[in-house]
Amino acid sequence: MSARHAVAVSLLRGRAGAEEFSDAAVNDPQVKALRAKVRPVEIDAGTPVEAAHVSIRYADGSSVEVTEKAATGSLARPMSDSALREKFAALAHYGCPTLAVAPLADTLWTLADLTDAGALMALARPHPEVARP
Repeated sequence: MSARHAVAVSLLRGRAGAEEFSDAAVNDPQVKALRAKVRPVEIDAGTPVEAAHVSIRYADGSSVEVTEKAATGSLARPMSDSALREKFAALAHYGCPTLAVAPLADTLWTLADLTDAGALMALARPHPEVARP
């Protein structure tokens, strides 16, 4: 069901972040209705793992097809630093809403030069004073 869910929720919400795979998203009536219409995802052994092909057939008989040869984040299409930072922030906020993400991200960008692992660990702890987004 997870591949069918990924297709349905991505079409409805235009994204596939952690929140789109939460219990709330899985139980969302719109997502459930579209997921029920998604045919099982077929795996073509000749298709690279970073590629995808989606075919959508509408009730009126019209259809649309999209092929992506290299997913964002793959070696062929790496994420930009700003996109990577945005993804990190979204996942960090989802996993720990009270985490001060910006200082942690800034420190992670300089990880190779970091001499005090304790400073990094302190930044990775939840901070009750950080407001939920």
